[in-house]
Amino acid sequence: MTRWTGTRPGKAVVVIKDLAALHGPTTGTVTLPHHLMWQADRTFDLDDPGTLQWLYEIVLREARGSADLVEWLDSRMLHACWPSLYLPHGIRHVWEMSHPSLSNAREASPVQANPTYVRWLAQQQAA
Repeated sequence: MTRWTGTRPGKAVVVIKDLAALHGPTTGTVTLPHHLMWQADRTFDLDDPGTLQWLYEIVLREARGSADLVEWLDSRMLHACWPSLYLPHGIRHVWEMSHPSLSNAREASPVQANPTYVRWLAQQQAA
């Protein structure tokens, strides 16, 4: 697990070392724990692509450690939905630096990358 600050003050990005370790649920209905989502209704229907994407965004932003990532994310599904996830630049950057296959998935996707992220990434690479 790698921790890097860059999402918001006091919050570190949690990244798993090996994506193959991610075997979380990909179908059915799940309920996130309170430490990941504070709303009363924390239930997600993973058979709905938009809801699954929302769960991935929440887990990637709020994970406290690698156990959260292993429990809730799946490597194959992460690669499939990576290009369309709405994430803070810092999270996307750290995950793509740690796992180039995610960057490749984003670049190969017909989904257009967020132009703000593309500019931010260019500035980071130039620095």
